[in-house]
Amino acid sequence: MNLIGIVIYNPDIKNLIDKINYLITRYDIIIVDNSEFDNSKKFDCFKLYYRKLKSNYGVAGGARVICKYALIKKYSTITFFDQDTGFDLDNLIKTLDFFENSNFEICYANYSLNKKFVEEFSLSKTGIFSGTILKTTLFNKIGSYRSDFFMEGFDLEFSLRCYVNNIKAFKYKYWFINQTFGSGKIINLFNRKIPVDNHLPWRYFYRGRSLKKILLKYYLNSKSFSIIFKITFAHTKMLLKVILFEELKLNKIKNYFFGLTFKNLYNE
Repeated sequence: MNLIGIVIYNPDIKNLIDKINYLITRYDIIIVDNSEFDNSKKFDCFKLYYRKLKSNYGVAGGARVICKYALIKKYSTITFFDQDTGFDLDNLIKTLDFFENSNFEICYANYSLNKKFVEEFSLSKTGIFSGTILKTTLFNKIGSYRSDFFMEGFDLEFSLRCYVNNIKAFKYKYWFINQTFGSGKIINLFNRKIPVDNHLPWRYFYRGRSLKKILLKYYLNSKSFSIIFKITFAHTKMLLKVILFEELKLNKIKNYFFGLTFKNLYNE
């Protein structure tokens, strides 16, 4: 039995209700709310489980709540979304049907409609949180998401944990999602389209901190070297895009390097 888990923070309620209407005829839903205010009354008309957290624990903290709930209620699979993710329900149904009858334990979403699949699926080493589908048996093998990442990098760390523990993940040819990041825009440069996130400056602190946490845990693991290299290269490209195309450049770079050098008591 599949559970839909959605983590929200001060969402666009109309869009979120549209999404729930889309899903609730087929699946059970849990909403974990990091918002400043209780939104429970807005979902009274739905038969779902709503959990308001006492403070903002980030997407990572919300993901852990969903995982715990799924284990207690004995769901076999979880499909994760954040509040801004768009998708096609028929494609989700096809993907879950394939996934639940496969030997795989985790499925990542595709983010580019231009990707062409020759085979029905392709093996994948990493994926991000929204659109991920996994079997709850996985938690007994490698544990849950790490809440100390708060909102950035917890999904990559989980992907790395799967990979170094020889858990095969895949991307299915029908499973595509659409997602808006920050005040995103597309820059046309030399006939190339370059996506620019343009997040608020504080978010770059968590990006820098997440890279540090991942490097500290995995840099000595030879199996994860190629993934670590790709993640580090992706962060370098992100900083270049900040310098070249984004607003509030100095604040974002300062926050990023503050996160990269930040020390706390959690797993560092």
